Amino acid sequence: MARRADPFVMLGNSQWNGRIALAAALICALTPGCKPPGLGAKDTSAKHVEVQPSQPPTSEGNSIFDRPAQRLTVEFTLHRISAGKGTFTTDEGVWKLVAGPLANAEMSLRLAANGFRGAIGRESDRATLLAELSKLPDHRIALDHATPDATKLVNLDLGPPLPAMTLFSFDDAGVMEGHDYTGPSARFRMAYGLRPANLKEVMLELVPEIEEPPGPRRWVKPPDGPPREEEEERKTTFSALAFSARIPPGGFLLVGPTPTVHDLPVIARPFFVEELQSPTGDSVEIRESIYVISPLVRAYSQARSPEARGSGEPPSPIP
Repeated sequence: MARRADPFVMLGNSQWNGRIALAAALICALTPGCKPPGLGAKDTSAKHVEVQPSQPPTSEGNSIFDRPAQRLTVEFTLHRISAGKGTFTTDEGVWKLVAGPLANAEMSLRLAANGFRGAIGRESDRATLLAELSKLPDHRIALDHATPDATKLVNLDLGPPLPAMTLFSFDDAGVMEGHDYTGPSARFRMAYGLRPANLKEVMLELVPEIEEPPGPRRWVKPPDGPPREEEEERKTTFSALAFSARIPPGGFLLVGPTPTVHDLPVIARPFFVEELQSPTGDSVEIRESIYVISPLVRAYSQARSPEARGSGEPPSPIP
């Protein structure tokens, strides 16, 4: 005998409880003012957990906005070392100790033709260079400091005006050009920059320059203002002889003469050669000079302004 299908299916206790709760929720949702069961009811079995407020990030955390900002400045120290003729124009002595070449060989050859040469020294070269200089008879050392202006330019004046002289220079093609100078003063115009990859490494660019005493006064028309009378500026900048060097941290640039300064009246002569009269005036002492240019990078920490950090961030002290 076949069994009749029962329209009511038997459900377990858990299934019945779920159906009853669902039906009650539907009825309550349709009834105004009714709250579903369980909402607002206190669960006495749950444990009380106290939530601690979150702490603001400290300066030792990972936030880069809470770290003190740094301001970098560059200062320069210039040493001028002079000694007797033939001390620095040879390839021995200091040029054996400071052997870091300039970046461009073509630039080095062009400088040598005009009586200039340079080398890049490291911090480890300083002790040996000082020991070598201390052995020189009758050597003299002069110290000076220079701070760049807002345009990152420095004028390195290399001494008082010299007697009138005729000097020659060679361009890139080897063409010689001469000029008469009256009371010339030699200087290096120096510009610098910092490399983003290493902010302790300084890029230097030096340009030789010769300035003569001002000429007669004349009227000039400035771009913004009425005409005025000014002395004529007589200055020659040798842009073709500009040379650059990358100075490592703690390093320096050594600039000196080649033997050409004694063989020919080249542009480098007033930069490196002095002719000193003896006290009696019957003889002349010829001295040579080299220059050690040392950049120094200083870092200053400063607190970030509230606008830079954001109004919700507390100020962080600078250690």
